[in-house]
Amino acid sequence: MGVGVRVGAAVGLTPSVAHETFGLAALESMCAALPTIGSAVGALPDLLGDGAVVPTGDVGAMSLRINQLAGSDTAGLAAAQRARELAGP
Repeated sequence: MGVGVRVGAAVGLTPSVAHETFGLAALESMCAALPTIGSAVGALPDLLGDGAVVPTGDVGAMSLRINQLAGSDTAGLAAAQRARELAGP
């Protein structure tokens, strides 16, 4: 998915129930400086870091985290920095 798809988005979501081995969709959202939230499954907790994961299948926790982080420039810039540190050249 290109950055254009994310234009105007307030948050990136990766509500996975599978044991992701990496989480490319989450990384792409992070690179676009979007606050990115995902499920606490597979590699997503390592990629997203503390505060950006919720229990798998917990819709209430996901909703709460969306409301906390959506549109946050600070969280978006932190996500982009984390993406560079973990996956940059």
